[in-house]
Amino acid sequence: MTFNKYTILFACLFAIFPNIAFAEDTLTGLNAGVALLGATPQGDFADVMDNNVWAGNLFATVHIADSPVAAGINLAVGMYGRNEHKAPLVSTLVTVKEITTNSIFQGHLMLRLQPQHAAVRPYLDGLVGFTHLSTSTKVTDEDEYDDEGIIASSTNKQDTSFSYGIGGGVTIRLWQPMPQPEEDNPLMALHLDLGMRSIYTNPLTYLTEDSFTYNTDVYPYEVTIEDYHSRADIHAFYIGLVFEF
Repeated sequence: MTFNKYTILFACLFAIFPNIAFAEDTLTGLNAGVALLGATPQGDFADVMDNNVWAGNLFATVHIADSPVAAGINLAVGMYGRNEHKAPLVSTLVTVKEITTNSIFQGHLMLRLQPQHAAVRPYLDGLVGFTHLSTSTKVTDEDEYDDEGIIASSTNKQDTSFSYGIGGGVTIRLWQPMPQPEEDNPLMALHLDLGMRSIYTNPLTYLTEDSFTYNTDVYPYEVTIEDYHSRADIHAFYIGLVFEF
């Protein structure tokens, strides 16, 4: 499918968001989920990447009345690379640790088609939002492993682009509380969540683990940085839990 087809599809789907945002009486079935997401780069992004993308994923949706249509937001934050090496600070007598991290953050509006009442509930997702890629470097004490030892930090490169995607999966009910006449339990069920997703972006400028070339034959040592410009498409798989309220 092409970008134009997706644009038309999602423009139609998400046209309903303004109509439901102010109609609280039509919203039912709050679901909130957390998942571990692993993704493989695609296309030009894969050509310059040696790593997979690992991220934590959060979402929240509400169903529209008793229909299978649910709307909400989806957030993913993670890493697609990390470098660490030791270097002299002012002289070769003092050594520090330099850590470079490649990060990804995605925020999307999500439209989900899923039946509300079943132990096993397949679903389809449509997503529209943005993807943000950034690379930052921090200098820490040689033996420090937390943020307390940070001497300096800097953002080397960051860029944001429009992104969209489709996905699907299934939730499987793991637990449902027994009804108690005198007890008001907001949690109605706990589900296992298994799914996959493809995200497509507009071109971005970004750095990878291979963007940095270090010349340690001179002091202070020289660093050559090569950036890349392409789409950052990914195919992702995830496993998580969904809390139904």
